[in-house]
Amino acid sequence: MTFGELDLGYETLYALVDPFFGEPPAFDCSSDQQASFAALSECRTRAWGRPVWVASGDRPLIEPFRLPFIVQLEVGDPLLDDLQQLAINEHAAQLDGVPSAAYRLGSFIQSDMPPELIMQRLEGMWSYSHRSLARRYLRLGDRRVMELLFHVVRPQVVTNWLGPLGGWCILGRSFGWHWVKGAMSDTELSENDSYRRQSVLDEAAGREMNLRLNDAEHGLLLQSEAISLALTRLQQEGVAPDAAIYSRLPDALSKAGTYRFRSPQDSAVFIANTLGASRRVSNECLQKALALYPSSTESLEILLERTVDEMAPHVSMSNVRT
Repeated sequence: MTFGELDLGYETLYALVDPFFGEPPAFDCSSDQQASFAALSECRTRAWGRPVWVASGDRPLIEPFRLPFIVQLEVGDPLLDDLQQLAINEHAAQLDGVPSAAYRLGSFIQSDMPPELIMQRLEGMWSYSHRSLARRYLRLGDRRVMELLFHVVRPQVVTNWLGPLGGWCILGRSFGWHWVKGAMSDTELSENDSYRRQSVLDEAAGREMNLRLNDAEHGLLLQSEAISLALTRLQQEGVAPDAAIYSRLPDALSKAGTYRFRSPQDSAVFIANTLGASRRVSNECLQKALALYPSSTESLEILLERTVDEMAPHVSMSNVRT
């Protein structure tokens, strides 16, 4: 779905920016990262030319300059089209294997709450805990993380987690836009609550909202790096990472867990091939490489390349993406 086909129904939209790996090049304030956080915030406002809202928490889980921030946009803002295209360019660069490529754009939030309350809400959302585990940072500014959550977490849990946010919009891996509504959007509010909408929003914004994952969902989230690498590999091989692929991830991860892979990259190679990433790699080749893996210091990718060359010398693995 294109961005224009989404029925957002907004007057104010907020671009969510993830500077985890640096500021977006078109709005760079990297030189100010070594200065105070206040100076960096002022630089961001100048660079974007629009109101910018940053985190205010005193004890973030990561460095403050890496935390997401929001940029306020209005209906008809010409920057909106530019941000959509920049997000598409980011994803295309990743698929092309550009070393410096990073995901910083491609997420938008719609809400009638004041922007400072939106940031307060986001600060409560980008950390989560599960059972006895300590709080972990959830990189919700990375649209790949949100796309994974939208696919593998129960829909009502996601809706409740978004809470007073009207909705969350991301550019998906297949270059389509996805829109997920929060529990306090117009369509989700009861008739009584709709009459006191603003007070409901203000009250909900102040509640701590931990992402309530079950064990299976939490297990998938812990493997998000391997999943992301595998899905990128799939797409590079021409396999669309659609809902059917996401539904097969738990089984692929369960099988991967039996091999005790040494790195997310090795897990990703296995997962992608299990899901059918490459017609060049037969199951026989994969099994032979897996048999060699425990006693080898080489990556699964290298073992696969060698195995394919040995079993079918006329088939070159030189074009298989890493």
